[in-house]
Amino acid sequence: MTSTLRTLPRRAHDALVRSPALTLGLCVVGVVLVALVSCTTTRSHTGPAGLRDRVEPLVRVRVRQQAGEVKVEGAARVLVRDTATHAADLLVAPLRVDVVAGRVRLTDARADRHDYPPFAEIELEPDRGSDPTMLTLDGVPMPGFLVMHPDPDDSATFDVIAAMPIERYIPGVIARELYASWPAETFKAQAVCARSYALHERSLARAAGRHYDLEATTRDQVFAGATQNPTAVRAAEDTRGVVLTYRGRILRAYYGSTCGGRAASAADTWPTGRGYEYNLDAPIQASDRPSACEESPLYRWTVKRGVGELSARLRSWGVVNAHEIGQIGEVRSILVGGRNGVGHPTSYRVSDDAARTFKISAEHLRVACNSPAPGYDPVTRETRVNSGDFEVTIVRPTVTFHGRGFGHGVGMCQFSAKAFADRGWSWREIVRNFYPGAKLTRVYD
Repeated sequence: MTSTLRTLPRRAHDALVRSPALTLGLCVVGVVLVALVSCTTTRSHTGPAGLRDRVEPLVRVRVRQQAGEVKVEGAARVLVRDTATHAADLLVAPLRVDVVAGRVRLTDARADRHDYPPFAEIELEPDRGSDPTMLTLDGVPMPGFLVMHPDPDDSATFDVIAAMPIERYIPGVIARELYASWPAETFKAQAVCARSYALHERSLARAAGRHYDLEATTRDQVFAGATQNPTAVRAAEDTRGVVLTYRGRILRAYYGSTCGGRAASAADTWPTGRGYEYNLDAPIQASDRPSACEESPLYRWTVKRGVGELSARLRSWGVVNAHEIGQIGEVRSILVGGRNGVGHPTSYRVSDDAARTFKISAEHLRVACNSPAPGYDPVTRETRVNSGDFEVTIVRPTVTFHGRGFGHGVGMCQFSAKAFADRGWSWREIVRNFYPGAKLTRVYD
């Protein structure tokens, strides 16, 4: 992870290894509480305003943001539709897509150009009458159909949205979240968490009027297109429609790589005010529960930074996010300011060379430590502060972090889930361990 803000990262997802990319954890952005699945119906080939009870919903995943050009192929012919007028063309692939003065332009295999009305959304799907093959986006197979959404603030760029039934989305997420060799029960537990998160975020997106539901990056859940991983595909099938619920609402089922032996609370990590009340739900608060993530390479870790670099990163993050730590001078000490009931830090006190002390949440401090700063290279896997659970020693000019775990620590710990599956736990037992008080509910057939 981590993405820094608007005001807070919406997804606190962390990349541990990219083979496959073990991207872990979740963050927040949203404005309403989420009811169980209900809403309006829609044509099968267009993005819905919602979903009908007991019907598998479509999700709209933003797979490119502010793209300048993409290539679409995979099927011999592509059906192209203007979502406003429903006017359709049948074009020969491959197609080159770009935007000129807010107009989506498609250049087909014969080099013919097709321009569409200014800032109109354009849908592309395989011509299923002659070729059921998936479309590919820059060589990556994408289930469902693609939507080209011109950027209203930049007439030369566009977003690409992959819209698909959620059960075709879930395998592409969990195949990136877990190692392919991990037990099937871990994949099933992960499928339930990913589905719960996706439907929760989808409801927030629809209420906010966004043109997409989920990011394909660590801002939500990493989605890299269709997968052939049989364990991931079967895990989605075996848990179809099952989500975590709490008091009649879909739970925002956060998860992360490695808790390090003690969990964090959603309420200590992300906002809880109006529009964020879901972060107060009891199943996503810290609890004294079994963990077994010792196998993780980041169960315990040590990272060193220069005092000057760390100070610059904290200062830069604070300025960007209007936090008082933007005024910090040179860091002199970092001490735990508070802990939750199981010992995970909730906040820190950071003091500088002017004897000023700044209070900052544990998750904000983790993000700030890894934020860009002028004159310094981006942090690497080796220099990254991996969690908000650490102790710090400063012997100038070096700051040493002694930490535990990887990610925000809220919800399911993936390395623990793997260990429990190895011990014979079922996916239901794994999920209930990490979200005590939540119910497993099938919300569509």
